[in-house]
Amino acid sequence: MRNILRRGAPATVDRSISVRFCPSANVSLLRLVGDGPVLKARSVGKADRTVIDRVFVPGTGPGMSREHYEIAFDEQASLFSITARGFWTVPVATKFTAEALARATAARLRHGPFRAIADLRESSVHSGAVVDILALFVPKAMKLTSAPVAAVASSNLAKLQTERYLRGPNCRTFLSMDEARAWMDRLWEQR
Repeated sequence: MRNILRRGAPATVDRSISVRFCPSANVSLLRLVGDGPVLKARSVGKADRTVIDRVFVPGTGPGMSREHYEIAFDEQASLFSITARGFWTVPVATKFTAEALARATAARLRHGPFRAIADLRESSVHSGAVVDILALFVPKAMKLTSAPVAAVASSNLAKLQTERYLRGPNCRTFLSMDEARAWMDRLWEQR
């Protein structure tokens, strides 16, 4: 089992929570524990069906650096931000989905409803396998917010690919950051 949560700012929550995610990575449970920077994941091995507990301290792991993505939460604006860069492999996408789901869950528990924006302008068009992982992730993430979720793509082709997995009544993909922010602000004020 590879370490899938090694990057980013420490996640903190007021109490332990559990989230199910990432069946493609064999990870069945993520538990954020206490106020420290420790993430615990329970993983079920395919071969022997044993349960393995792993402890991950956010940092930078091999091949999983900040060059692929950054995740941030602005408490004042209630805004969950994702910046994606480059071409993602299946391990990068799996790591991203796990970390994004964990951090969005922590943000929801601590701060209530939030809106989200994904800046994909520096990201490449991805392989079908990566898009499939993201398509599995989005319905789980949409359970955390009914507020506006916007993505900003770099081209029409990237926009079409993003629209393939980012689906929902509160989701839209744009080619301009200004248009995305204006749409999100308008819907956020109407709530």
